[in-house]
Amino acid sequence: MAEALAIKAKQIKAAESILLDNDLLERPPPSSNTIQSIYTHELKACIAQLAQVHLHTVERIAQVKQDIEREQEALAQHLAVASTLQEKLVRYQRQLEREQQEPIGEVVARYRERTTRMVQQNRSIMQALAKFMKKHFPAPVLDGETSLVTLANAKRAKRHEGKKTKRNQKGNQRGDGGERSGTIGAEDDDSDSELDDADEDGADQEEMGGTRYIALDQMLESLMNSSLAKPHDPYIKLDPATHWAPYTELLLRSGIARLHPKDAHKLKMTEFHV
Repeated sequence: MAEALAIKAKQIKAAESILLDNDLLERPPPSSNTIQSIYTHELKACIAQLAQVHLHTVERIAQVKQDIEREQEALAQHLAVASTLQEKLVRYQRQLEREQQEPIGEVVARYRERTTRMVQQNRSIMQALAKFMKKHFPAPVLDGETSLVTLANAKRAKRHEGKKTKRNQKGNQRGDGGERSGTIGAEDDDSDSELDDADEDGADQEEMGGTRYIALDQMLESLMNSSLAKPHDPYIKLDPATHWAPYTELLLRSGIARLHPKDAHKLKMTEFHV
């Protein structure tokens, strides 16, 4: 019996080896649930990938739309600038043609008149600015030094009275022939006195032992002079002993001046003319 079972086992193993060698052993087919699970997993993976692709595509489309709108705005601005420049070019060409046809004397006279008018307008603007600054932004005075301001005002009034007397004497000496030049000279003296009052007032206060802070118009004058005289390095050095911090903060907050990007003790005027 044992020998029969051993022989039967050998036969089964021999048959199995033959089936494996000939690839005739077939696997049982998977069930429908297994197939459905596999397909469901693959489908979910594809859906997740497509969702990521869709999200990236939507973001890219939005970015491209913004770029297109920005480029369209830039194009519209460039077209407007080109149209304006073209109009100016045409206008200047016509003006040049008219000037070439006019006598040179009339052209020179017209430009002299325009220059004189611009100088007078600039002088009036500077005088108005100086009066406004002196009225609303005087040189700061420390507490307990109000009497110094009163003395400085009295000294300034006396100084102006002396200047006025000298101008009247010069006008009388010029006579009728120099009446016009005397008037112009008086206007120049008024402009100079308006611009120099801040320096003289500061000297008066320092002489009387008052504060050494400079007025706001002096700071603006220093900034303008530095921007015109040294356009490559228009910064002025801030001195806490002479530059009042609230006035410096006022210039920065209003956008009139800017600090140096690497040195907080340097100040320059904003390039409004650029």
